[in-house]
Amino acid sequence: MADAPAGARIGYPRQMWNTAVTEIRRLDPAAVIVGPSYNGYNHGWLDAWLARTKADGTLPGVLNWHFGNDPLADSNDAKAIMSARGVGPLPMTIDEYLFSQQQQPGYLAWYLARLAPSDVSAAAHAIWSDCCTAGTLDSVLNNGQPTGQWWVYRAYAQLTGNLVATNGAAAAALDQVPVARSCCWATRTGRPARPPSRSAASRRGCCPAAGPGSPCSASPTSHPSPGRSSSAAATSPSQAVR
Repeated sequence: MADAPAGARIGYPRQMWNTAVTEIRRLDPAAVIVGPSYNGYNHGWLDAWLARTKADGTLPGVLNWHFGNDPLADSNDAKAIMSARGVGPLPMTIDEYLFSQQQQPGYLAWYLARLAPSDVSAAAHAIWSDCCTAGTLDSVLNNGQPTGQWWVYRAYAQLTGNLVATNGAAAAALDQVPVARSCCWATRTGRPARPPSRSAASRRGCCPAAGPGSPCSASPTSHPSPGRSSSAAATSPSQAVR
């Protein structure tokens, strides 16, 4: 995998990439080469890089980047670039997702909801605060106990059925439920027995202060009990689970 260092994103070391790709493919024609692994999804960088590597005959086998604001929007943009450049389509992966301050259950639920309908085939939860032998999966566990992030991952892993399209008011309602449940009811130290107050959730930093349009302004009638998953935890404004 080639990882572009900060400060070298636009002036990517072209000769080094071309030499490495050519030599790897000489030694192992079946090798899967992943790149460019830019630190942050960027339309202009990716467009220029694909144009150069296509012209040089050194395109990767998998298109990869670190982080980004919205995995669905980024993957759609990457597909549009590939189509315009006559490339691929190549499989897409994300080396790392979630910056440290984003590793909260509410944001994670939203991110998974956006990742699910994208064409990103693999993505890795980033490690920040307790790399690499603490055994917490970067705060997904706390002293061996599940945190709010763990419950979001558990609910997502237990989803069954097929994604179906939604629109209008129903889509907006679906987008509120996972954030309210995961962000306002799950804490970083474990799953509470009952939903805390909106003000308490805001003080913890799980979600913004309640108000019109705030995730914590949603008021589902009940929350999932331990041992049961909620299909809403990984739905998106445009996708639901049937």
